[in-house]
Amino acid sequence: MVQVTVSLPDTLAASLGEPSEGLARLVLEDVVAEACRNGRITRAEAARYYGMKQRIFW
Repeated sequence: MVQVTVSLPDTLAASLGEPSEGLARLVLEDVVAEACRNGRITRAEAARYYGMKQRIFW
């Protein structure tokens, strides 16, 4: 798995309403959603990244 470090301004992190431990999951979910919208990954792949079955996901 690739590790990525992201720096967020404190005010942005606070506005997301997540504890710092939850920000990594939030960023992953946003990247997956954007990749799916742009056709870079399939809905089935997105569902797997979210830990869901495809028929539940979409």
